[in-house]
Amino acid sequence: NLDCPEQVFTPAPGGIESAQFDVVLAPSTAGGTWLGLDSTASTGPVDVFVEIGDFDVSCTESAVTLAPNTSTTVTCHVDSVAPFAAATSLSCTPSGGVQCSTDTPTTAPPSGGSVAFDVDIDAGSSSGSFFVEVAGEHDTVFRFVAIDVTVEDETPSDVIFIDGFEDGTMDQWSE
Repeated sequence: NLDCPEQVFTPAPGGIESAQFDVVLAPSTAGGTWLGLDSTASTGPVDVFVEIGDFDVSCTESAVTLAPNTSTTVTCHVDSVAPFAAATSLSCTPSGGVQCSTDTPTTAPPSGGSVAFDVDIDAGSSSGSFFVEVAGEHDTVFRFVAIDVTVEDETPSDVIFIDGFEDGTMDQWSE
C-alpha cells in the first residue's frame, strides 16, 4: 500500500522546480524497502517504483532420527530476498516428547544473502514421531519450516526374544 499526496510540478521553461513529499509504506511489508523515482520524465507524472524485500527460513535437514535421551544439531538459514536486510527473531517450537533451542535469538541476513544458525534438538525418553517448527519473524511477517523428529524405540534391533525363558519351559537350543 502506497500512500502519498498527489503533487503537480510545473517548472518554468528552462527552470527547475523541486518539492518534497513523504511516501508511507504499509506496516504489513516484509521489511527492507527500496524506493526509486524515475526522474527522466520531462512532462507528465513521475513514476514511483517500490521494491519490497522478503526472507525465508530453511534447514539443511528436514528429518532426523534419534535414540532416546540423545540430541543433535541442525543448521538452518535465514535467506534474504533482496533488498531485505533486517533483524529477524528466531525461535523453535517442539511437539510431544522432544525439546529444542536456537543458538541465537536474532539475526540479520545481508541483502540477497544468507545467515546460518543452529537448532539443537533433544530427544526425550519416549519413542515416537514428533516435529520441531523453526520460525523467523520480522514485524508481522512469519516464515517457518518443520523438521520431523523420530525417536527410536529403546529396544535394540538385534535382540531376539525367546518364549518360555522366564518360566523354564524353553527347549534346549542347538545348532
